[in-house]
Amino acid sequence: VLRQDMPAGDPGFLMFMPVFEPGDRGRRLKGFIYSPVNARQFIQAALSPDELGEYRVRLFDGSPGAPGTLLFDMLPAERAQDWPNASR
Repeated sequence: VLRQDMPAGDPGFLMFMPVFEPGDRGRRLKGFIYSPVNARQFIQAALSPDELGEYRVRLFDGSPGAPGTLLFDMLPAERAQDWPNASR
């Protein structure tokens, strides 16, 4: 859970990107920029409203099915059994 999403408790993740600057031998790492991402908002923004009902999207932090790795499931728990389990 991202700090800024407390106390709602929506899972999220941090996205990091390296920043380079010119150096003596090409480029050298200057640092990183990052962005906190709310998992639910990220998936909903990535899919059009028409696609939201057509696909089941689940986002995991690690191996699917391992305890505590599910960050986001676009279906409520009571509807999840209606969809077959998929490995991808």
